[in-house]
Amino acid sequence: MPEDANPPGPPKRKMADHPHVWTILLSITAVVVSGLGYFDSHYIRTLNNELNRPLTRVFKISDSGPIPTADAATRETIPHTYSMAVKNGGKTFAREVVVTFKAQLNDVRVGLGNSRQFSDVRDATMETDEIGDLAPDEEYTVSLLSGTLRNPPTVKFGTFNLSTVALYVKGTLFYTNPLTSEKYNQSFCFYQPASTGEFVRCSKDDARKIEAGDSKN
Repeated sequence: MPEDANPPGPPKRKMADHPHVWTILLSITAVVVSGLGYFDSHYIRTLNNELNRPLTRVFKISDSGPIPTADAATRETIPHTYSMAVKNGGKTFAREVVVTFKAQLNDVRVGLGNSRQFSDVRDATMETDEIGDLAPDEEYTVSLLSGTLRNPPTVKFGTFNLSTVALYVKGTLFYTNPLTSEKYNQSFCFYQPASTGEFVRCSKDDARKIEAGDSKN
């Protein structure tokens, strides 16, 4: 009897198929592309929120002129009215706009016992004005009272005599983005040594002086 070419025996175990290397690479690539798409979408969304948010600033403070008083010819400080212009330069409404500030005559000379310092409270104007909502490109004017010295101390600067005592305004503007409910605040400092003034960089020392004057910051 001829022998079987394939004698009976236990069945051979079939080896499990292993994932192909290209399948693994494609899966990894899909995960990477998905992650990059998420971060790109998040970046675009964040950028759009920044571009479309309200952008509110105090952009101008101007002297409206002296206030006539009976003792104007003899008093040391001449009262003036000033206008503070607030504008929303953003692309959506600014909600709950509030400006809080201190306006005070300040002597730039340091260490003089009789000099007026921003930390003083005499003749200081400390106010909080609740402006409310501002539409895009809408402006709001805040009126404030301060003054100038009749005979201010001066220093020689070339051919000019510059006053060392001038109006100084330090404050903060608060507002809310209605789309995201995010709250913003913008500090500002204004110095007027002559008939016109300019916005200047706020220093940490200014913040300390305001706290000493019990102003809300």
